[in-house]
Amino acid sequence: MKISCRITCLFILLFLPVSNVFPENCPTPEKIRARNISSQYEWTVQEGVTLENLLSVQQLYSVRIINFDDYISCRYSTGKWPVKLDGKPVNDKCHVLPEAGEWHGTDSGSLVCQEKDPVKCGFRMECE
Repeated sequence: MKISCRITCLFILLFLPVSNVFPENCPTPEKIRARNISSQYEWTVQEGVTLENLLSVQQLYSVRIINFDDYISCRYSTGKWPVKLDGKPVNDKCHVLPEAGEWHGTDSGSLVCQEKDPVKCGFRMECE
């Protein structure tokens, strides 16, 4: 009896899909500089931003979900100008949804995280 229970528990742990327990966050400036950002998103920057600009980000100051669930927009300060890093799920059937922090909708169809510390602005990807 104990063996069959152990086998069943092992099967459950090994073969059931594991869900993310923790929400995702915008990449930290350190992760951007190390070029270690999530491959689950296609990342883009606004026109005119060079690699040097992107690698000089200093602080995350704003997190938004654009078109309510289309993509995540992470905004960073640098020594000279702001940089916006947008992440759209690679899978077209996936949407970005708020997971942690206080989010408020805008008339333009965005969700803006209102946390004083934007690192606390968590989101998750949900796929159809």
